[in-house]
Amino acid sequence: GPLGSKISKRVNAIEEVNNNVKLLTEMVMSHSQGGAAAGSSEDLMKELYQRCERMRPTLFRLASDTEDNDEALAEILQANDNLTQVINLYKQLVRGEE
Repeated sequence: GPLGSKISKRVNAIEEVNNNVKLLTEMVMSHSQGGAAAGSSEDLMKELYQRCERMRPTLFRLASDTEDNDEALAEILQANDNLTQVINLYKQLVRGEE
């Protein structure tokens, strides 16, 4: 039923966020250490960053849909924290913003 798809939507979104966060964090760290930042990985990093930005409203929507489930809400909020962290990291280390 609709509940099942709601749950799988949430699980998929959280998984996607965590995968993107993990990947982007690794790339940003290697970039900041003067790793392979030339050309294509720079583009990929930017694309991942934009994907992370786009995931934020999705998480907020999920959070407001999930108010009745504390455990799921905690997972969403954790994913959102991770997302915010990597977005800030990218802005600092790649774009040189404070």
